[in-house]
Amino acid sequence: MQDQPAAQKETQPIKLIVIVEDDHDIALTLVEMIEKMTPYKALVISDARQALHNLAGIRPDLLLVDYYLPGMNGIQFYDLLQEIPVTRQIPVLFMSANLPELELAQRHLSGLYKPLDLDILLSTIELMLQ
Repeated sequence: MQDQPAAQKETQPIKLIVIVEDDHDIALTLVEMIEKMTPYKALVISDARQALHNLAGIRPDLLLVDYYLPGMNGIQFYDLLQEIPVTRQIPVLFMSANLPELELAQRHLSGLYKPLDLDILLSTIELMLQ
């Protein structure tokens, strides 16, 4: 049996991870790691309010959210996402040196502690995007 010609092979759209992180250095490091070590694209939005405004048009496959954001924390941001039908189904992975474990557990959400372990981050992203 021969392989299908490239034009006939089913192509999957590249999945997009939106990183909501106000620390420029951390955000750039995350983008670099994700784009070099996975087939996914990454986009940074440094402000939660801007992210809320833009997410419906962007339609990411995963949100990687810092808990401590200017103007609102990550849980407040998540709760606002749940009020918008088009963003309600986007999976969210929190990251922080001090995760609000009780609030995450109440909402059945996942979180990783900073400093992030690269292997754990990448395997968690893979699991969440399956």
